[in-house]
Amino acid sequence: MPKFYVQSGRLEMVLQARDSRCAAIWAAHRTLGQTLPFLCENESDYAVLADVTQLGATIRVSQRGFDREDAAIFDTLDIVTEWNQLLVALDRLTASSECEMQSE
Repeated sequence: MPKFYVQSGRLEMVLQARDSRCAAIWAAHRTLGQTLPFLCENESDYAVLADVTQLGATIRVSQRGFDREDAAIFDTLDIVTEWNQLLVALDRLTASSECEMQSE
């Protein structure tokens, strides 16, 4: 798997991922998963996340290093929204499998 250099706000992280978007989502997960014990129900709640995390307005991802001009740039709000949707889907799958196990 390729290695990516991810930067956003005060965050600098090196990680492995399938592609640059996955690297951005993984960095958001590793950052937000440590600080946020909740899932946002409304998209307007995501704006509050900037105050409690070290993420900036954008997430820059490069395979060549930090501070690269050719880095892929993602809107942090878009990445956090996608990350939250993945968590909600996992939560629903877990709840669904627990219901099936209880009905057996």
